[in-house]
Formats: sequence, C-alpha cells, structure tokens
Amino acid sequence: MMKRLGLVLALMASVLVLAHSADANPSMSRGGVSHRLARRGAAGQIAVRAGRKHFPANAEVSLTRTHADAAKRRIKDGLKKKRGARLQGAARSGKDPSVLAMYDISIRAGGKKWQPDADDPVRVDVTLDDPVAVTAESKLAIVHLADDGAVEKLPESRYGFTYNAGKTAVTAFWFDASGFSVYAIENEGPETSSPGRRL
Repeated sequence: MMKRLGLVLALMASVLVLAHSADANPSMSRGGVSHRLARRGAAGQIAVRAGRKHFPANAEVSLTRTHADAAKRRIKDGLKKKRGARLQGAARSGKDPSVLAMYDISIRAGGKKWQPDADDPVRVDVTLDDPVAVTAESKLAIVHLADDGAVEKLPESRYGFTYNAGKTAVTAFWFDASGFSVYAIENEGPETSSPGRRL
C-alpha cells in the first residue's frame, strides 16, 4: 500500500514539474501548437510571440532581406500618396521617402501562409546580422507592404529600434504585426551618407 502511494505521489510530482516547465517556457508546444516561434535566417534572428491565440501546429517563421525594386517602388509611392494627402493645403517638403532596408517575413504551417487576426497582432523581434546604417538626424519608422499592395506606416507605439553604441546603425527592431509580407525601415530624416549597399 505504501509503495503504491509513493508511486502515485512521484507521478503527481512529475506532472506538476512538466506543467511548470510549459508555463515558464512560452516556446514549448501544447498539443502541437505554441505561442512563440524563433528562427535564425540569412538576415538575422527572428522571434514572434502570439497574442491571444496560438500558432498552428508545425508553424515556421522565416526572415529574408529583400532588395526587390518593385516592392521598394510600391512603398515609396504609397508613402508619398499618404504624405501628400496629409500635407494637402500646407507647404510640402518635396523629400522622397528613403527606404533603408526591407524584410520579407512569413509564417507557414502545412505549406500554407498563416496570418494573425487584425484585432490580435503578434509581437515580432528581429536582431540583424547586417546592421542598417543611420545618422544622428535619421528619423526612422516601420512600414508594412501588404500582399495586396497596400502601404501602412505603423503608429510609433507599435515599433522600436535598438542602436549600436555610437548610434550609427540599427542592430535590432521590434514591431506589432497584424499581417505578414514585406516590412521596411524608412528614414523620414536626412539621407544617410554611410557606405554600404543602398536600396
């Protein structure tokens, strides 16, 4: 009887330890789904944290830096239109938006693209292997180019940047995403004169 009781207590303790481990580590799967995805790609490290709902089973996130001229053109045209509408009736600066870097981000599960709900965004953290050059006068923003061609500049409360010690380069950034495709770092301030590949 005592032996059986000891076995039951040991089994209960194991279940409690496993439950605690799953709570402490949000990347652990529960029933084949998770609420955190992470991956290292050619452009750097990306981590995505779900909102209220979990990612589907076997979901994978990818991060690729893109230099596609068509995407860059669509972002610039979209930003110019938005800026023109905002400045209608006021003096315009005439300065074109400067796209410093673009990243194609996607989540796939079972061969299909997965998208978050519009009212339940996910948090995306990106650490770059190739920092993006900036200057002290740079005024950065995150811009989303949707699959349907729509351009959205994210509100300032939905993104942030991490810089190197001299604040001459962006080494990481985060943003809240309500859809995945191409995201860009835009500079609304003076052009950077730092060397390196320009978009």
